[in-house]
Amino acid sequence: MRIGAAVLGAVLILSVLLDAFETVILPRRVTHRFRLTGLFFAVTWQPYRALAKKFKKKSLKDSFLAYFGPAMILVLLVFWAIGILLGFALIHWGLGTHIRQATGSRKFSDDLYFSGTTFFTLGLGDLVPTTGLERAITVLEAGVGLGFLAIVISYVPVLYQTFSEREVFVNRLNILTGSPPTPGAILSRYELYTPSELRSLLEDWQVWIAQLMDSSQSFPVLCHYRSQHSDQSWLTALTAILDTSALICHDPDHVFDEGKHSAQLVFTLAAHAAQDICSVLGFRPEPGVVERADGTHHEHLLGWLANRGLDEIDLESTMGSIDSYRHHYETFISSMSASLLIDVPAFCPVCAPEPHLAITH
Repeated sequence: MRIGAAVLGAVLILSVLLDAFETVILPRRVTHRFRLTGLFFAVTWQPYRALAKKFKKKSLKDSFLAYFGPAMILVLLVFWAIGILLGFALIHWGLGTHIRQATGSRKFSDDLYFSGTTFFTLGLGDLVPTTGLERAITVLEAGVGLGFLAIVISYVPVLYQTFSEREVFVNRLNILTGSPPTPGAILSRYELYTPSELRSLLEDWQVWIAQLMDSSQSFPVLCHYRSQHSDQSWLTALTAILDTSALICHDPDHVFDEGKHSAQLVFTLAAHAAQDICSVLGFRPEPGVVERADGTHHEHLLGWLANRGLDEIDLESTMGSIDSYRHHYETFISSMSASLLIDVPAFCPVCAPEPHLAITH
């Protein structure tokens, strides 16, 4: 039984260290299904989400949800520390607890206490290992403890730097187009840009989407980090980019002709990002185009296309093409919106909030 406990302790330590390595150090997406971090966030997010849905006031609900990501990072670090500490305690107990102590009684709580003082490098000296193997394990645990502290010190600043870089673009987009950003506001603003300025903006979008994909795959917990304002988020920004690039690609007017190729690249990259992030978060959207919470506003879309000079036949063809583009991303956006409790604006090229800051060209 004691040997089995020692083996269990070793497996627990290796599992926690592997999970910490994949979460903090490994700069790529982890494909295997069983992950302690993934299980941890799946177990904690569902009850937290259910509790958040009880808030009637949107601002209170958003403030409550904003605590989840940062708080769970701290809890995750404690979870890792307890796992390592318990694992070494099981190893000490499984090897027979060869530890000299003042009292004659030897309990598992003594091994747990000794593991804790070693892991956090307290060095109190009231418990002392007596065999060479116990001493080696003690030194190993102290080294793991120091490494764990180094991970904690390095992980949190990198996480917040990545979050800050993501939010810079979200804030820029909302200042430019209003909050939340919609295709209507973006398209009306784009008509004022020169072709070179339009291409430059679309290139900026490509860069941000690539950064969003990388940060979401390296640090999935960042998807739970909320923006400063309730009507701003990385998801609303990504949705606005997808909607706007899809409309630019199918705009029958010649206003955006020189930007359509860049818009096509933006759309392809953004649709791929939506699918990848949805997969990283473990969401399984249902196939087919679904309506968003506030609708799609087809009548506005039809009116917008009709005002661009389309006859009835071309209008139906263009609507079909737009719907085919929406098939590439709508289910992923809707799934993330429902699962993360982030509202996204309607697919509508007319409804447009007033920008926070008037910008002239």
